[in-house]
Parts: sequence; structure tokens; C-alpha cells
Amino acid sequence: MLDFDWLLEIFESNSDKARLITIVISAIIAISIFLLTQYFINKRKRKELLIQKIEELYKTALEYEKHTLILYKDINKQKSTKADFHNRYNDDYYPHELINNMNNEVQNLQMLIGLYFTDIKFDKDKFYAATTLPILEVRIKRKLLSEDKSLELHESSKDNITNNVDNIKDICYQLLKKHSF
Repeated sequence: MLDFDWLLEIFESNSDKARLITIVISAIIAISIFLLTQYFINKRKRKELLIQKIEELYKTALEYEKHTLILYKDINKQKSTKADFHNRYNDDYYPHELINNMNNEVQNLQMLIGLYFTDIKFDKDKFYAATTLPILEVRIKRKLLSEDKSLELHESSKDNITNNVDNIKDICYQLLKKHSF
């Protein structure tokens, strides 16, 4: 068994016992204040980090929008008549760099959301170039469409761009509300 007789001998008088109690209470209070301070500092830093990542997510959304619109405008340069296809453009039209830029931004969005905002559901497949721009496949494969079908695919592509960008921006606004000070 442990022998605490030496402790009783040191604090034999009542004033010594009062000092011991004061020291113990002061130590408990100091440790508690330290731990609470650390908790609130960590909480504030986490909040600041999340706000930075929301800003980064928003900037990535703007880059996604920019690259998507550049690709869409490039697709629209391609004409859909036989004469324009054969006279103006070569047979191997495939905008690798533009598609890669757009798809890279989707991967950046997925990474940010996956690392910092795991509670957000993000369907990356909905945002890739082939899904967002149905007119892309038509242009790459050099299919000739009726004017109505071509217009329908262009409208669908524009709607997808708008919806995707609005979706990402809404995610950013929701996250900002949730994590703002």
C-alpha cells in the first residue's frame, strides 16, 4: 500500500492544508483554462481553413466555368454542313487540351469536396466534358444532324453548363453559411 504519512506531516497545520488546497485548485483552473484556450484556438483555425477551402472551391468552380465555356465556344466554331466540315476543318478534330482542362477542374472540385467537405454529395461524372456537353460527341464524330437536333443539343449543352456551375456555386454558398463566423 501507498504510504501518505509524509504528506500529512508536511501539511500538518491548517494553514499549510489551506495552501495545498489553494495550489491544487489553482493548478486545476490553470490547466482547464489552457485546455479551453487550445480547444477554441483549434476550432477557430479549423474554421479559417474551411473558409479558405471554400474560397478555393469557388475559384475552382469559376475555372471550371471558364474552361467549359471555352470548350463550348470552340465546339460552336465547328460547322455542321458537309461543305464546312470538309473544306474548313481536318478530319481529326479533337480538342484534347480543352477537354483535359475542363476535366482537370472537375477532378480539383472532387478532391476539395472529398477532402474537406465529406458530407457534400458530389457526382463528378455529371460534370465531365462528355456528360456536360452532349454536342461534343457529335462534333468529334463529325455527325451531321438536322437543324432541330443540333439546336436541341446546343441548348442542352448550355443548360448543363449553367446547371453545373449553379450547382457548384450553391454548394459553396451552403458551405459558407455553415462554416462562417
